[in-house]
Amino acid sequence: MISKLEIRMFNNQMAPKASSVGFSYNSFVPGQERKVVDKLTIWDKFVMSDGIVPSVAKFSIAILIVGATVFSAEKAGTSDLTIYNGLGTAVHVDVGHSSINVPLRSSHPTLLMLLQI
Repeated sequence: MISKLEIRMFNNQMAPKASSVGFSYNSFVPGQERKVVDKLTIWDKFVMSDGIVPSVAKFSIAILIVGATVFSAEKAGTSDLTIYNGLGTAVHVDVGHSSINVPLRSSHPTLLMLLQI
């Protein structure tokens, strides 16, 4: 008997049967398992942060990456912003620490200072 789930049609063809795995599935062939490593290499210790020195090295590299990102973003410093006023009245715009009056139906290019603390 065919169930409703098996009667899926696509371009007038029957859908293939669902795949299944037998109950006695072995993940490793006996004798082919990985050998236990008694001594880790320097790279393995670094990747796993196994020990004080690799942990400090991994933390230092992470701080270096984050610091470089923050430093480069701080050096960017400014961004161009153009405010378009399509209204029939003047508009007062406050962005960050900047304040701009834009006349009716006009635009006003301005320079924003980023990361102002």
